[in-house]
Amino acid sequence: VTYTLVVSNLGPDTATNVEVTDVPSNLTITGVTGAGCTTFPCTIGSIASGAANDVTITVTATIDASGNFSNTASVSADETDPVSTNNIDDGTDGNNDGTAAPVADVSVTKTLIDSSPYATGDTVTYTLVVSNLGPDTATNVEVTDVPSNLTITGVTGAGCTTFPCTIGSIASGAANDVTITVTATIDASGNFSNTASVSADETDPVSTNNIDDGTDGNNDGTAAPVADVSV
Repeated sequence: VTYTLVVSNLGPDTATNVEVTDVPSNLTITGVTGAGCTTFPCTIGSIASGAANDVTITVTATIDASGNFSNTASVSADETDPVSTNNIDDGTDGNNDGTAAPVADVSVTKTLIDSSPYATGDTVTYTLVVSNLGPDTATNVEVTDVPSNLTITGVTGAGCTTFPCTIGSIASGAANDVTITVTATIDASGNFSNTASVSADETDPVSTNNIDDGTDGNNDGTAAPVADVSV
């Protein structure tokens, strides 16, 4: 985020040894430019009276975490200041604060457990590992699995018994991974696969890992034809 600090001298005399300070909350300042400032506190020097002599400082910062962020800017000078209430801008006017939405990078990885050969009518088992790479807790996590040439016969784990399934919340980190086990019957000869997907209420910075469609070879296969000949 970027914000500006406009430092003014309403007079009547010249302000000397003007010092500006900015204290962030849930922000990390990454850049300070203008009026010769590169960091805080910054001593500007002198500012003559009048709007024409206003000094602008531009600040860039990174939001540290979800939730409210703000910063408190203050200014002082060597001269007696008759109005101290405008020496601080702490965000109560709404001009330099905000709220960052939570971010949760949820992902799903599917693995076919049973190895080939496969035939029509066989039962296969695969797992869905649902993860939250963070940084925030993922809420209202929903998992969906769409089979192709498969009939799902069983779903267990994380409270799921069918799809779509709402898991609830998953905290950030590998230790909180959730595993769902799925059994399915191969409907006919030929290729079989399934596409698993996951979503959550939070903003997801990496959407490419929200779907596992079998293109990695971990959750598809080919069933051989079956013919019961007799004589």
